[in-house]
Amino acid sequence: MTTDPEWTLELWEALPEDVRRGHELSAGRLVARPRGTPGHQRAVRRIANALEAAADKAAVDSRPGLATDSELDVILWDVPLTIREPDVAVYTCLPTGQRRVHADSVLIVVEVVSPGSVADDTGRDDPRRGLVSKMTQYATAGIETYLTVFLRPDDSVELRVPFDADVTFAQLSF
Repeated sequence: MTTDPEWTLELWEALPEDVRRGHELSAGRLVARPRGTPGHQRAVRRIANALEAAADKAAVDSRPGLATDSELDVILWDVPLTIREPDVAVYTCLPTGQRRVHADSVLIVVEVVSPGSVADDTGRDDPRRGLVSKMTQYATAGIETYLTVFLRPDDSVELRVPFDADVTFAQLSF
C-alpha cells in the first residue's frame, strides 16, 4: 500500500522550483496546476498591472506597503498544509527577511478561470472530498476579496464578484 507523504513546508520547499511552479497543495494533497493559455496569461498580466496601479495609488492616498504579484505561493494554513498559487494576489508587503506569504497578509486574490479549473476556481465543493475549492479555501483562510475572471472569445473579460457584494457583475476590456 502506498501513502502520500505528510507534507510539511520544508518538504514542499525542497521540491525543485519547476515542480513547485506547476503544483499546489490542497488540504495536504499535491494538485497539478497546468499553465494557462496565452489568453489566460495575457489576462493575468493585465489584471496584475491594473491592480498594482490601484495599489500604488492607494499607497499614495493612505495605505502604504501593498504588493501585487502573480505566480506567488500563498500559505493558507499549516495543517493539513495548503498552499495555493492564485493567478494574482494583492498583499501587504513582507517585513525585511520574510519571504513566505501567509493568507492573513493577502487582501485580494484573482483566479482567471480556464475550462479545466472551473470547479476548483468557482467553488463547487464535493462534500465527500471536503473544502477543496479555492473559493472556499480562500474564504476559510480569511481572504475577504476573491475575484473570478472568465475569458471571452473577443478577449474581453467577465469579472464575477461572489457572495453578497454590492457589485455582482462587471465587464472589463483591456
